[in-house]
Amino acid sequence: MVFVDAGSIEAASFTTRYNPKTTPGFLYGSIQFEDYRDVNGIQIPLKQSAQLDRPKNNTEDYVHRLTIHNFEWVSFPVSQLQPLCA
Repeated sequence: MVFVDAGSIEAASFTTRYNPKTTPGFLYGSIQFEDYRDVNGIQIPLKQSAQLDRPKNNTEDYVHRLTIHNFEWVSFPVSQLQPLCA
C-alpha cells in the first residue's frame, strides 16, 4: 500500500522463507511502516510493525516491532558498496 499524496509506503506483504506447511499452505506476513520523520531530507519510518498475514488496521497487533529512537546517516566511500570479488 502506498500513500500517493505523500509518496510513502504504508505496508508491504511477503511470504516466509522457512515454511513447514506444504503448498499451498504458505505463511504470509506484512510490515507496516509508521511515524515517518525527516532525516536530512529523506523520510524514514521510525516504527515498523511485523504482522501475520495481511496488514491489519490495529498496528498494536504485531508479532515483532522495530522502533528507531535515533537515526543518523554515516557517510562512506562508494567503493565500499562494490563486491569484494568480481
